[in-house]
Amino acid sequence: MILTGGAFETYFVEESLHQIIATYYVLVCLAGLVLTWGLWTGRGWAWTIALIISIIGIIMGLVALPTGIASVVIDGIVVYLLMRPDTRRFCGK
Repeated sequence: MILTGGAFETYFVEESLHQIIATYYVLVCLAGLVLTWGLWTGRGWAWTIALIISIIGIIMGLVALPTGIASVVIDGIVVYLLMRPDTRRFCGK
């Protein structure tokens, strides 16, 4: 009896954890869509947030070297593109 009660408890904990993770991914995707819209329309706040996220991505990629080299390269390209004069002018920076 005790063993089956533990199995049910483990099942519900796992289900709760899966729901929390799924909710997290949905929120991250929605935030990404809002950020993408902001960059597409030239909003200054989106430029700032994208720059911060890319710099954090570079730091995290450097911590995870050598497996994080792709992240460093991609985030480096994003920072380069964000720092170009025409991009900054488009976003009002």
